[in-house]
Amino acid sequence: MYDLLTVRDMSSPPNNAVAETAGDQHAILHGMLRSFTTLARTLNLSHAMKELGSTRQTLRRHIDLLEAIKGEPLFQIEDRQYSLTEAGARALPDAVDILARGNAWLAGGLRDSKGLQWVHRIMPNEFGYWQQQKPLGEMWLSERKMAQQAAQAWGQAHGALEDPNFAAVRPYGMVFRRQGDHWLCVEVGEKSAFASWFGWAEARSSIGKTLEQMPLSDGFASLLMLPYLEIHQAQDLRLDHVSTYQAQETGGQIFPVSYQRLLVGVRLADDTPAISAFVDRCHDVSIDGLSRNMVLRMADKFVMPNEDLTA
Repeated sequence: MYDLLTVRDMSSPPNNAVAETAGDQHAILHGMLRSFTTLARTLNLSHAMKELGSTRQTLRRHIDLLEAIKGEPLFQIEDRQYSLTEAGARALPDAVDILARGNAWLAGGLRDSKGLQWVHRIMPNEFGYWQQQKPLGEMWLSERKMAQQAAQAWGQAHGALEDPNFAAVRPYGMVFRRQGDHWLCVEVGEKSAFASWFGWAEARSSIGKTLEQMPLSDGFASLLMLPYLEIHQAQDLRLDHVSTYQAQETGGQIFPVSYQRLLVGVRLADDTPAISAFVDRCHDVSIDGLSRNMVLRMADKFVMPNEDLTA
């Protein structure tokens, strides 16, 4: 696949990497990031070459040049086996972030509005996905109670998942903890949107799965995981409105679905940082470029009860 940001041939030998001009470095940034993130995920040069449709020389050159720019090795090789160095592990989340944002921006599916994220993507099944980050103050203007009460409980619990103040809203959320570069589902609430959509048996079997196992392409999945990384690092709150299509079972009929989603940074019993996600399927969703009629395509039967979570 042609890299839109790779504007010149990469045929000169790796030992000239340090001599590259700043302009050249910026011109091949997209290719370098693709090579770095793919090799970091596969840790196998041949597999990375095959996935990228690249040559050994180009892949090694991209890594050499990126290491020269960063001023430290990103990989170590022992018995032909690649592994990330400490510097490589530190650099990887930012590289995934920049690449995902760049790919989405090139496709016209990502923009910032006053520092808040807007995402649009046509999925492989040709249905659309829309997501817009909202100012937190908007939750208090909505008639929906879930985000409001989850935010209040989070504040009263000081972010501690096991705090009694969090107990009433906990059944409505899902909890994810970071494991390396993955987000592992460790809890699904029995009253959560996930459980009511897919059923309790499927919800229980999802514990231990990662966000990357969603039926999405790697680049888009990475983009969708950026809010989780943001909240994990800041340990605060983020509100998004989402409208998309989703089946209730593998290979089943796809239905329009819209929801508000509140992500909150929490601490587990051992003080490990984690994320609790509260999804409220409703028609009170507003996204730039998405008509009200599209939001209302979600059937009324899928709207979650707007009840007092603490009752």
